[in-house]
Parts: sequence; C-alpha cells; structure tokens
Amino acid sequence: MAVAQRRLGYAAAGRFPRWGYLDKFYMNRRMPKAFFATAFLFLAIIAGWLGWQEFQEYRRGKRASAHATTRRKVKVLTAAEIGVPPSLMQTQASAVKVEVKSAPRVAMPVPVPDDQAVEETIATVEEMATASAASTDLGFGFGAGDSLVIDAGDVGLPSPDEYVAFEKAPEMVSMDPPIYPDLAREAGVEGTVLVRVLVGDDGFVKDLFVIQSVPMLDQAAGDAAWTAVFKPALQKDRPVAVWMVIPIEFNLHG
Repeated sequence: MAVAQRRLGYAAAGRFPRWGYLDKFYMNRRMPKAFFATAFLFLAIIAGWLGWQEFQEYRRGKRASAHATTRRKVKVLTAAEIGVPPSLMQTQASAVKVEVKSAPRVAMPVPVPDDQAVEETIATVEEMATASAASTDLGFGFGAGDSLVIDAGDVGLPSPDEYVAFEKAPEMVSMDPPIYPDLAREAGVEGTVLVRVLVGDDGFVKDLFVIQSVPMLDQAAGDAAWTAVFKPALQKDRPVAVWMVIPIEFNLHG
C-alpha cells in the first residue's frame, strides 16, 4: 500500500492547479515573512520621510514667527514732517511752582465811632487836572501830543547757530555791485570775501558777518551785502528767516 509522503514545508502538488505560481509561493514558508517584512520596512520609510517633512515645516514656521515678532516698522520722515529742532542756544525754562491757596475771606464792615470814620470824597475835574500836571512835570505823564514807541527789534529771528528747516532756499533778486576800495586797488589786493547774511521772511538782509576775510575788502563786501534783496526761503509754503552765505568777488582784471 502506497503511502503518500510529503516533505515538511511543502504543500501537496496541484493545490492551486489554476495558478501554478501560487504553489511555489505556498511551498516556500519564508517567502510570506519576507514579503510582510519588506512591506513593513517600506511603510516605515514612508512614515519616517513624512514625519521629517512635517518636522521641517514646523521648524520653518516657528523660525518665521520668531522673526516676525522682532521685526520693527521703520517710517522715513522728510525734513518738513520733522519740523524745526529746538535751538541749542536756548535754555530750558525752569519749572514754576504754583502754590494754591484758599480763597480770601470777604471782609465784613465793622461799625466805629463817628470821630474815627474816614470820609471818602470823589475828586473834582480841577483836582484831577492839577494831579495830572504835577505828574507830567515829574516825567511820569504824557501830554496830548506825546506817544510811546517801543522798538522790540526783529522778534523771532534765528541765531547763527540755530538750525532752520526749509523746503526752498532763498533766491537773490538784486544786489548793488561792490565798490572797490582805492587803497586795495592801489595795493593790488583781490580775492573773494564770504559774507554770511540773515535773510528775513520779507527778503531783506537783517544781519551779516564775514566768515572768510580778505584784508581791505571786508567793509566793501559787507556794504554790498546789505543791499541784497531775496525771495525768502519757504517752509510749507510760508516764508521763513534763514542764514545763507554770499560770495563777493573782487578782481582787478575782471
């Protein structure tokens, strides 16, 4: 009697007669384990790669948010928006301490004897005229034709060290030519005198001084600079007083 023998690890021949390759797959017991191990390793690699991408995105987002919190907004201002800076020559006003006191009490009349009462009268026109004449003689009064004139000078003009912002510089309209001094002409002195002038908001020279001197020519240069007339400097379409430099040239051969 023939006994069917089969070796361990192999299936009986012809178990999958329609798909013969499955018989080979079934007969090899290591092949399913290798297949599942390969599939698991492949999935682990994909999961690791996706996890690494997510980690990189997280780091980039965190770094961008850190930079966004430290970023500051910078606005560029023009000279017109900044305005005129405070003068370095002016001193700060000291704080004034104000002491608040209670309101004064209203005095109440107190009756006194008749011999102590003071009789108040209203001055007549003659008495007022006499008092006015007396004060005029002493120099404290003013007659009918007198007037009080106070020259306050040019109030609000900048000092030479004070910076004044302007949008349009002053333009010279006219200036008398300088008169060459005879002594300087005979001595053969020539050169350029630099005069710094203060152009007022009305276009006329308010002050000046020489910043580059030439002997025997400074006075003539200053006299010519006083006659200069300008279109005043403008700041926000309003005339302002500013300092500027005028070169005045003396040339014997010109």
